[in-house]
Amino acid sequence: MGTEAQPIYSFAGFSLDTGAGLLRDSSGEIALRPKSLDVLTFLVRNAGRVVSKDELLQTIWSDVIVTEDSLTQCISDIRRSLGPRGEGLIRTVPKRGYMLPGEALKWPPAVDARPTLQLPDKPSLVVLPFENLSSDPEQSYLADGTVEEITAALARIRGLFVISRNSAFSYRGRPLDLPSIGRELGVRYVLEGSVRRHLDQLRISARLVEAETTSLMWAEGFKGEIADAFALQDEVTAGVAGAILPSIQLAEIERARRKRPGDLQTYDLVMRSLPHVWALARRDNAIATETLEQALLGDPDYPLALSLLSWCHAQRSVYNWSAAPGTDRYRALRLAERSIDLGGDDPFSLAVLGAVHTVSRNLAAARALLEKACSIDPNSAFAWNRSGWVAVYRDEVGRAVECFERSMRLGPFDPMVYTCRVGLAVSHFTAGRPGEAADLFLRVLVEHPNALWILRSLIPALVEAGRVDEARRHMECYRHEYPALTLRAIRDSMPYGVEILDRHENALRSLGMPE
Repeated sequence: MGTEAQPIYSFAGFSLDTGAGLLRDSSGEIALRPKSLDVLTFLVRNAGRVVSKDELLQTIWSDVIVTEDSLTQCISDIRRSLGPRGEGLIRTVPKRGYMLPGEALKWPPAVDARPTLQLPDKPSLVVLPFENLSSDPEQSYLADGTVEEITAALARIRGLFVISRNSAFSYRGRPLDLPSIGRELGVRYVLEGSVRRHLDQLRISARLVEAETTSLMWAEGFKGEIADAFALQDEVTAGVAGAILPSIQLAEIERARRKRPGDLQTYDLVMRSLPHVWALARRDNAIATETLEQALLGDPDYPLALSLLSWCHAQRSVYNWSAAPGTDRYRALRLAERSIDLGGDDPFSLAVLGAVHTVSRNLAAARALLEKACSIDPNSAFAWNRSGWVAVYRDEVGRAVECFERSMRLGPFDPMVYTCRVGLAVSHFTAGRPGEAADLFLRVLVEHPNALWILRSLIPALVEAGRVDEARRHMECYRHEYPALTLRAIRDSMPYGVEILDRHENALRSLGMPE
């Protein structure tokens, strides 16, 4: 597939290989502590934007509480390692945070780690992040929400291949080289645009461009009251679909619409929760849960908020973040079922309900729900991802690989794409290839050092591969992050079959994990 590669960024004579987790210059590798490297990587990926201290603390130390001293030490470590040539690269913006100037980066990345993907056999497109032209930067949620709605509606149209919203947002803040974007994502068309709000007036401008030639296919501006935001989004969707598929029926777009909330404040809160929902980190999960509960106070019948909150409770159960996993599974199931009752055959709601049944070990029900979600919305990277995990838990290795690869193709830069690679590693373990499983787990951990829940699967793979010393080192880290964890709790959280659970348990017990 080639989607595992990560960009290599060049700046001021340095190169940052985000896949290998290495900083180099002309003389070779530059030593950086892991957290310092994580901070540098985040600043590079957000070059040209002031990153607040709170954002850095929440991202780099998502599972632990630390003071600003930890961040300050990392910044000092980075500046010291970059030396005189790097002077001024990491700028302190008083009372705001830190920034790496956008002009310091060489675009595109020096090594094109995002390979060309083959075009699908039907019209394909990506909806890029819309620009917020409002005077208030806090209105950016409205631009993000516009992209969310348009992407979801277009994805429901069977005649189109639509890249996931999360992958599209990896291009936020980058110079837009449309031919490169088309090749990296394997799409023929790119939709870009802007949103401007002034008092109660809203204007949405959109342009549909053929990526390779940059030829303009369609462009339109839409104006109305802020209360008409959803209707304006639907007009953009209809215009795009009509430009790509002249025979498209507007009734099909109508079926693609989901129940919207009763007010924009609720919508605002749900949009703000999204990056925390998809971060798959303990602290983000708590933030997302609080935000979504607040949103539901404004509209208790909003299916998207119900589904997202359900997924948050499911995460708490499956990633060992909960003191009462049974309670979280129960809440997740009730929320997901209510979302289905209100939203009908909304594919995201179906996929979440399938995911909840998965963590509750109702695998037959989970598979049926996820197959229905994929049938309604074949462009849902999330539904294909969760389908892969159902197959993993049923020991259906071939089916799992097929689903994970489909998900990675639809969302190659999705924040959750690494969980597909974790699933592929588990598939190796299930098939009796623990060494290959361990190597893939380790590569994922280099890219996502905060995803320490992976250790519970990495350690058994290392033990079975005969790499016991490595396993012991990782067990020390695992016990430090989860000091109260027991074999019983791990067995309760993972919906594998008995044989795979026994292999996990035996390996972890051999290294001293308590019963």
